[in-house]
This record gives sequence, C-alpha cells and structure tokens, in this order.
Amino acid sequence: MKKKFKITVLSIVLLILIATTATLGIQKFLTGDEEKRELALVSLMWELNEQGYTKSDVKDIYVTYNPNVLSYPYSVNVVFSDNPERNYIYGWDDEEGLREMGNSASIDRN
Repeated sequence: MKKKFKITVLSIVLLILIATTATLGIQKFLTGDEEKRELALVSLMWELNEQGYTKSDVKDIYVTYNPNVLSYPYSVNVVFSDNPERNYIYGWDDEEGLREMGNSASIDRN
C-alpha cells in the first residue's frame, strides 16, 4: 500500500514537471527569447534617440516575434505621435542587428 502511494506521488510530480517544461518551451517558441526581445527594443530606442526622437514623439512601441521567419525573426513596431496611422517596422536579429523593414497601416492595440 505504501509503495503504491509513493509511485502515485512520484507519477504526479513527474507529470507536473513535464507539463511545466512543455509550457515554458511552447511559450519561448511563441514569444521568443526575452533577452533578445529586450535587446531589439533597446537597440531601436537608441537608434531613435540618435535620430533626435524623444519619448513624446513615440505613441506606441512593441516587439513581436515570428519563429517562422529565419532572417529578422524579431520585429519592433513603432507608431509615432505625429503619424498615428502608420506602423513603422524594424527587423532585428543577432548577426545583422537592426534594420528598417517598412511601414504599414497602424493597428490600434488598445
């Protein structure tokens, strides 16, 4: 009886560990590496600062990740206060760094 209880408890613990590991793996696959997301965002903020933009010039800025894109999987999207209809897209990857990819109609995230 005691042996069966230990096996049951160990099985539950093992299942919880497997589920946690799988969840974290899926989350990283869908959202990308947190450090790389921050690096992409900071890189663009420095670039905008060097171009003379201030915090008040930026209405919205956020990072997206697409695991299906091999080059520039991280995109930093910027909406400027003076042109809220446009979403400017900058790509970022480890080797190439930051690159302006283009712009599109702005999506209201609120």
